[in-house]
Amino acid sequence: GPPALWWLDTQTAAVLPLQEDGNQQSAFGRPSPDGQWLSYHSANKEGLLLYNLVNGASRFIANEIGMAAAWSPDGRQLVVPLLDLVILHGEEGEDHQTHEHDYQTAVHLLRLDVGTGEQHNISGDSRVEDSVPAWSPDGQWLAFGRRAPGTAAARQLWIMRPDGTEARALTDDPSTNHGPPIWSADGRYVLFQQIPQNDLDAVPGIWRIDVQTGEKEQLVPSGMQPAWLPPSK
Repeated sequence: GPPALWWLDTQTAAVLPLQEDGNQQSAFGRPSPDGQWLSYHSANKEGLLLYNLVNGASRFIANEIGMAAAWSPDGRQLVVPLLDLVILHGEEGEDHQTHEHDYQTAVHLLRLDVGTGEQHNISGDSRVEDSVPAWSPDGQWLAFGRRAPGTAAARQLWIMRPDGTEARALTDDPSTNHGPPIWSADGRYVLFQQIPQNDLDAVPGIWRIDVQTGEKEQLVPSGMQPAWLPPSK
């Protein structure tokens, strides 16, 4: 059947549906780091729902593509991929009244301020397909995947500031898919899996990249969904 989110009590193993009737399609549940908010995608409402577990407040972002949101370390903001339109102008200029123009779809990253509800497109107006965002532990950077839609190029890893500035690519191999990115606790490295795009017999491997130097290192030749161990206390 369709997926639905449930609560699990880790002490008693008791379960409870997220919605009362238990029939609402939902996925990608993500609690905020401060434990006050829960974000999830609702297929029935075709959007991202935010629910405050403390006071019952809620917010809604229309989002038909259904991807998980990434919370900032302080829980005040989140970033989610959103289907968008890019206006393509010809040589006549950018005046909508004087010439015809075309539209093409793109996937941009939307940053939402949970407290105020303000929304910002941080991918810009380019025709790109941005996905799998991840905040650095200090909240100063976002790592994400980017590809050019409508081409055979594979997804590359990029980083940028949360306001969309200082964007730069970490990888540059259009024949290989990269991501999702996972930051190390000190913010120095990004862990990810990569796999050749056009080799049907290829298996994904796990790699690590130094964000400052760009040096890449393969850690496991065959593996998926890597994760960092928590730092020792």
